[in-house]
Amino acid sequence: MPKWVQNSGGWISEQEVLKNITNPRLLRCSQLFWWIAYLRLSEDYWWCCQQRGDTQDLQLQNIYQCFGDIYAFDRLDQWWAVNAERLFGQMETHCRSGDPVSVVQSADLTHQLDLGGLIVRIPDGLSTDSALVQLKLLLDKNLVSKRLGRQSPLFQLLDYPTKSRRRLLTAYQTWCLSKLVRQSHDCRWRLYEIGVSLRLSPRNLPDKTDSQQRARFKQSCTRVTTQQNLADAALLIANVELGRFPGKAAVTATPRWSVAQQRDLEAARRDCLRFRPDWLVREFEFLDPLQQRRLSVDRQTTVADGVAILTEYANMDFPFMASQKAARAGRHSASLAVNPAR
Repeated sequence: MPKWVQNSGGWISEQEVLKNITNPRLLRCSQLFWWIAYLRLSEDYWWCCQQRGDTQDLQLQNIYQCFGDIYAFDRLDQWWAVNAERLFGQMETHCRSGDPVSVVQSADLTHQLDLGGLIVRIPDGLSTDSALVQLKLLLDKNLVSKRLGRQSPLFQLLDYPTKSRRRLLTAYQTWCLSKLVRQSHDCRWRLYEIGVSLRLSPRNLPDKTDSQQRARFKQSCTRVTTQQNLADAALLIANVELGRFPGKAAVTATPRWSVAQQRDLEAARRDCLRFRPDWLVREFEFLDPLQQRRLSVDRQTTVADGVAILTEYANMDFPFMASQKAARAGRHSASLAVNPAR
C-alpha cells in the first residue's frame, strides 16, 4: 500500500521521497527524521561513538559502522548529506564506472566462471586503505540483499499503524521532558504534570468545572498516558539501536561494555557529558525541525523552556500521520489544482 508525504501543498509517494533522499525538507516530513532523533536519545549509542565502536554488542557495533558518529556533526543536514543515500536510498546495482574498485561483469570475462558470488577488480597502485574502504562500500551496495541485481536500501522503515504514528512525536516529547525534569533541582513534576504540560491527553485536561471525582479520573488517565509514552519511547530507542525503526518489539539486554568501559560510562553520567544542562536546546539545534536557529545555548535549560522547545515539534508537517483516505484526498486535490480542467 503506497504511503504519501506532503510536499509544497501536494502529495507525493514515499518512493519519490527515496528518489530525492538527500532533500532535507522531505526528510523532515518523513519518519526517517524520527529515526535519527531517537538514535540520538540512546545513551548507549552515544557511548559507543565515544568508544569508536568498541563494544561487546556486535549488533550495536554494526549500527555504529553504518551510521557513524552522529554527534560529530553540528546539523542533521550535514550528517544526512553524507549518509542518507548510502543508508536509506535505493542502491545502484553496480559501482559507478569511475570507481577504481568495481564489479566485473561475467559477460566481460574471457572465460565463464560460476562462483556464486562477486568478481571484483582492484587496480594496481591503489593503497591498501583506499582499496579496503572502496571494497566495503561496494559490498554494502551489492551483498546486502544476498544477491546481485536486487535494489534494496540498507535500512528500511518498518510498517507502523497510521493511527499510532503520532506516538512517535508524543513519546519523544515525553521522554525528553521527563529527562529534563529529573535533571532539574527546582521542578518536582511527576507523570501528571508532564502529561498536562504536553497535552498528551487533551480530553483529560483539567477544567475548573470538574467534580472532585472527575478530576481524579482525569489525573489517573493522564498519568497512564504519560507512562505509556515513556514505555514506547524506551522500546523505540532499544529497537533503533539495532537498526529497526519504528519498532516496539521487546529487546533482550546484551552485555555491551567491559568493566573499565562501564566504570567510565558511570563517570560520564555523573559529569553529565552526554546530557549537559543545555542538551535539549542543542538537540533542537541539531535536528532543526523548523529550519531556523534562534535558541540560546550554554545555559541551564529550564523545564518551562523545555516545554516550549518540545511544543515546537508539533508545528512540523507530519503527513505520514494522516490516514490513507486523507492522503489520497490531498493528492487528488493537489492534482486538481495543477489540472483544473479535470
